[in-house]
Amino acid sequence: MLSAVLKIETSTVTVLSDAGVEKMNSNYRVIWNEDELFTIFEVYYDDEGNIEDWDDTVVSAVGSDFEDLCSEIEKMAAALELPILYINEEGDLVELEDDEDESEEA
Repeated sequence: MLSAVLKIETSTVTVLSDAGVEKMNSNYRVIWNEDELFTIFEVYYDDEGNIEDWDDTVVSAVGSDFEDLCSEIEKMAAALELPILYINEEGDLVELEDDEDESEEA
């Protein structure tokens, strides 16, 4: 029987913006959209851990070798342990509330 341990972590990425180059923490998160689909996207955080931005390109697992591939899959799987996000009317990513979650399951 296989077993796995998930570690929830963020990684630091370099982001080019109009203001120049900056470092941001990021991780993968599950986002529910208006089409009622769940997708994994990369989400970026400021120094206080608040969501700053996200990459709306659907991610896929890619690695330069088998270990890199496994590492990416583990990071994506960790997203399943975090609260689900959605894009609100103001265009911000926020946590999906329980009543919306329950209507999904019905």
